[in-house]
Amino acid sequence: MSLSHSHPNRPVWVPDSTVSACSRCKSSFSFELRRHHCRHCGLIFCHYCSAKSRPLLLLGYLEPVRVCDPCFEICSL
Repeated sequence: MSLSHSHPNRPVWVPDSTVSACSRCKSSFSFELRRHHCRHCGLIFCHYCSAKSRPLLLLGYLEPVRVCDPCFEICSL
């Protein structure tokens, strides 16, 4: 189980209402293509660009959580 949402190292999430397209592939969000926040960077991505997960111990996530493709690569270094 992960720690509370108010962990001091967690990024501030971009508000859903300010983003109309995926931060990576630029696909427009719709009823079928939903928004997902990356738990590592806080940006918003489509499912296809944020389908991976991993624990983020420094952010207090002990179990795997959704991360975007770029953050997945950064966190695996």
